[in-house]
Order: sequence, then structure tokens, then C-alpha cells
Amino acid sequence: MLPQLFVYAVNFPIAKFLQVQSRLVVMAGVAAGALLVHGVLSWALVIKLGWGLSAAVVVLNGLWWVIVLAQLGYILSGACGRAWTGFTWGAFHHLWGFVRLSLASALILW
Repeated sequence: MLPQLFVYAVNFPIAKFLQVQSRLVVMAGVAAGALLVHGVLSWALVIKLGWGLSAAVVVLNGLWWVIVLAQLGYILSGACGRAWTGFTWGAFHHLWGFVRLSLASALILW
């Protein structure tokens, strides 16, 4: 389940962005589609083919990536309106201070 932690790190900011933009119907639609695919794949791989717990883990982790990619695709497609107009150089203006703080924190934990 360790790969799922990486998905969470990507999913939570995307989900928060969609919540702030009041795009809850999109999030619900993606979740409903993922639930349907999850049910079918879990049944097929775990019960029908008998692949067991390994197949369940692969399906769960894979579908989290599908959720993230579907939500990210919605944001980047332009269907989200003028909420996100792309990256600008201004977003990276104060990045060096963040990098220094991150490196210092990493050294403390190491």
C-alpha cells in the first residue's frame, strides 16, 4: 500500500482545488465511475480469476491513479473555466526559499 501514499500526495491538492472551485459534481462523477470500475475489476481478478489479495491491491492502487488522472485531465482540459489558466513564471519567483526550507527539514529528519 506504499504506492498509495504517493497518489494521496497528488490527489489531495487536486481534490482541494476542485472543492474550492465548487466542482463537486465532477468529483462525484469521477468517484462513481471509479467505484463501478473497481467493483468490476475486483470481481474479475479476485473472484473469477482467483488472483487473491495481490490483485485487490493492484486494482485499488491503479484506480487511485485513474481518479487523479481523470481529475487532472478535467482541470487541464479547460472545462474548469478560467479557474486555472496555466503556469506563470510568477509562481516560481520565491521558489528558492521553499527549496532551502525543504532541504533544512530533510537534513533535520535525516
